[in-house]
Amino acid sequence: MRYTELKDHLAKNGEIVKIKEQLRPRKYKPQPVRRVEIPKPDGGVRNLGVVSMLDYYAERCVAC
Repeated sequence: MRYTELKDHLAKNGEIVKIKEQLRPRKYKPQPVRRVEIPKPDGGVRNLGVVSMLDYYAERCVAC
């Protein structure tokens, strides 16, 4: 799913209302960050944290 499709997906499934109900009383619990290892040219690895799109959407709602 692309991030541009997220709002429509959440609205269709009623998730926007659920997120609002959890954000107002500060009861929202984000999902764990998914860790991905990216190989580096010198042979090492770089750790990358990938946040879920739902958590990113909730963060943007709070920031506005």
